[in-house]
Amino acid sequence: MSYPRLLGVLVLTGCLGPVPQAADDGSTSSTETGGGGAPATTATTTTGSSPTTSSTGSMSNAGGGGSSPGELTLGGELHFLQDASVTLESGGDTVELDSNGAFTFPGKLSAGEAYDVTVSSSPPGQTCWVQNGTGTAQADVSNIDVRCTTILQSQTPSGATVETTTSTALVPIPGLDPLVFSNDIDADMVATLLVPQLTNNVVFRVALKLDNEIIGEANSQTIWNPIPAVSVPIRAVPAGNHTLTAVWSTSAGTLTMASNKYRSELSLAVLQSLPSFDRVYTTSLASNAGSTNIANTQGSPVSMGFAPLSFNVPTEPQPALISLMANDMKGDRFISRVSIDNVGFAGSVMAYDINGSLFRSQAPLGLTTLSPGDHTVTADWFRFVPANVPATRGTSGLSSTLSAILFKLGTQTDVGVLDGNFDFNLGPSYSLVHSSLQTSLDLPKPSKVLVSFHASNLRVVDQWPASADVDIFVNGVRGPTTHPYNDSDIDWGSQAGSIASIVDAPAGPVTIDVRARQADDSTGPNILQLGNMTITDATRSILSAVVLD
Repeated sequence: MSYPRLLGVLVLTGCLGPVPQAADDGSTSSTETGGGGAPATTATTTTGSSPTTSSTGSMSNAGGGGSSPGELTLGGELHFLQDASVTLESGGDTVELDSNGAFTFPGKLSAGEAYDVTVSSSPPGQTCWVQNGTGTAQADVSNIDVRCTTILQSQTPSGATVETTTSTALVPIPGLDPLVFSNDIDADMVATLLVPQLTNNVVFRVALKLDNEIIGEANSQTIWNPIPAVSVPIRAVPAGNHTLTAVWSTSAGTLTMASNKYRSELSLAVLQSLPSFDRVYTTSLASNAGSTNIANTQGSPVSMGFAPLSFNVPTEPQPALISLMANDMKGDRFISRVSIDNVGFAGSVMAYDINGSLFRSQAPLGLTTLSPGDHTVTADWFRFVPANVPATRGTSGLSSTLSAILFKLGTQTDVGVLDGNFDFNLGPSYSLVHSSLQTSLDLPKPSKVLVSFHASNLRVVDQWPASADVDIFVNGVRGPTTHPYNDSDIDWGSQAGSIASIVDAPAGPVTIDVRARQADDSTGPNILQLGNMTITDATRSILSAVVLD
C-alpha cells in the first residue's frame, strides 16, 4: 500500500461552529449538510488574506487618486494587536500604533516614489508582520496589512500538588490559567489541551470552553491506561474579547491529576494572525450521525460519516496538518483512521476492552506534504481482527471533528516518521526512542512551534504494572509528555498515544525529538512498543513540527 508523501526536511511553508468562507466577491458563506433540525454534519472552510497587486505589479490602493505630487498618503490597517504598541517604518518615516484599525504614516509620498513598510518594534509576546508592504505609489496607498501574532500558552506550575475533583459538572482544571485575548476582526482559532496523567478506573471528561461554550472535548473510562487527554479543535472566533478555559468532570469516583509529576498544558493560536497560515478546512460529526457502530467482523474500512474535506493545492507541494478527534469510541480491537485521497495516513488502535464497556477519545494527527492537485481528507474505522464485543461511537453524546490546516510556502516545517513495529528498552533516564522520530529546524529568531506526536499503537510490557514517560524534547529540554500505563498482564492490551502543544524554540539550529524512560510507578524493567500490529495503518508513528510565527 502506498501513502501520501510525508513531509521531510523542507523549507516550505474538534467541536465547531459555522465558519465564514470567503467568496470571490468578498462576501461570506457557510456550507451545511445533514437534514432536519440541527445539522448532523457541518463542513466549513476559511482562508487567510492575500496581498493584492496592481496591473503593473506595484502595490497600490485601487480607491486612491486625486492627490498632488508629494502629497500621497501611506497607510493601511493593523489587526490582532493585544496590548502595548507596534512601531512601523518606511524610508525613515515612522508611526507608532497602540490600537487596531486604520493608520497613516505622518510623512507624504511623491508619485512614483517607492515604499517599503517594515516592523521596527513589536509588543512583548507578539511578533508583528506586514503584507502588501512594498510598492511604488501612484495614488494614496491604504492597503498595507499589518498583523500581530496571537499565540498564548498556560502550564501547571513546577512543583504543583496533586489535584482532584468529584464534580459531575465541568469545572476549571486547577493550575491551568485561562487564556484571555481579543480579536478586532472575525478569525479562526486552533487550541490544544494536554493532561498527561489522570487516575485510572474513572469515567472522566476534559474539555475546552471558549467563553461559555464547549468547543473541544475528550472523554474516557479505562482500567489499564490513564489517558493523555488531547483535544485539537478549530473554532470560528468572532471579533471581541474572549477567554479560553480548560475544564474537567467525573461521572464516577474521584478524578486525580498528578500535577506533582506531570505538567499539563493549554495553548491557542489565532490562525489569521499567523504569517504561516494559508487556509483551514474542518467538519464536525454529531454523536448520533453517520456510522455509530461496526460489526464484529468488519474488516474493511467504513466511513465514519464526516463530510469529506475537499480542496486544491495550486502549483507547488504544500504542507498540511491533518487531525481527527474521534470522541466516545467504545469497544475492542478496532482502528479509527484518517485517510488522504482514500489512502490511510494515521490511525488509532483500541484493543483492551474484553467486555466492550469502556470508552476513550482517539486523536490521530500529523503533518504531510500535499502535491499539486485536488485532495480529499476522510475518516473511517474497521476491525483489525474479529472481536466478540460491539464497537460504537457517540454513546455519551460527544461529537467528533476532522480538520486540515494548510500552511504557506516558506514556513519552516519538519516531520519524522517511523513505519513498522519497534521495541524500545526503557531505562531510568530519558533516551532517544528512534532516530526516525526527530526533526530539525533552523530559526532566524526565537519562535513558537506547534509540535505533535502520534503513535498509532503505544503500549508498555511486560512487568506489571508497566508504565513509561514519553516526551517531546526541544534541544534536549523536556517538553510535552504522555504517560502510557498498564497495570495488568494483558498481552494484547494496546492503545494509541497523542501529544499536541505549542512550545518555545530558540534562534539557531533546533532539534525536536521523542525520548522515553521507565516511569516511577512501573515495576520494570519494561519495553515500550510502538506498532505491535500486523496491519500497516496501526504501525505508524509521526513527530511533527511547524513554525507558527
